[in-house]
Amino acid sequence: ADKYRRCSKKYRLGQNKMWQRAFVVLVLMYVHNADCGIGMLYPRDSESRQTKLLDGIWQFRADTSPTRNQGFDQNWWTTRLSQSGPVIDMPVPSSYNDVTEDKSLRDFVGWVWYDREFYVSSDWATNRRVVLRIDSAHYNAIVWVNGNQVCQHEGGHLPFEGEVGSFLQFNGSNYVTVAVNNTLTPT
Repeated sequence: ADKYRRCSKKYRLGQNKMWQRAFVVLVLMYVHNADCGIGMLYPRDSESRQTKLLDGIWQFRADTSPTRNQGFDQNWWTTRLSQSGPVIDMPVPSSYNDVTEDKSLRDFVGWVWYDREFYVSSDWATNRRVVLRIDSAHYNAIVWVNGNQVCQHEGGHLPFEGEVGSFLQFNGSNYVTVAVNNTLTPT
């Protein structure tokens, strides 16, 4: 408190709204980046990096419950999505609003869920940093691997990533679940 008394009135905590706003933005940016890293723009295979594309057909389900929270209430990320109810095949990358002829899905706003099974070689278990990179998810996204939350991200059309090495079953089957909410928020 003494150090704030020594500075001029316009820079005291609580006196300058712009300073408070800047501080909050910096803190939120720090917390956000700790939660989910910003992904590199174009990761490519090299001597020190191997990539595994998860593009293709994923299972998909829109949370059509009145509150749009059934997926969270019933922990859809803890098992394969098909065990939670009916799913449809969805190509990734794509925009689910444009893929089917179902008007209710085309106009749907709220949480939708994707999951996919994938295999990770035992070669990746030794001295490797394993990162799951999402190229884009519009607008809010939460990512789980084998039922463990990896990261959260807010903002569309930007890549993000999270470390997943501690959640993987090497030399075995794994699954990734992504919940995406396309509801825009005023910020």
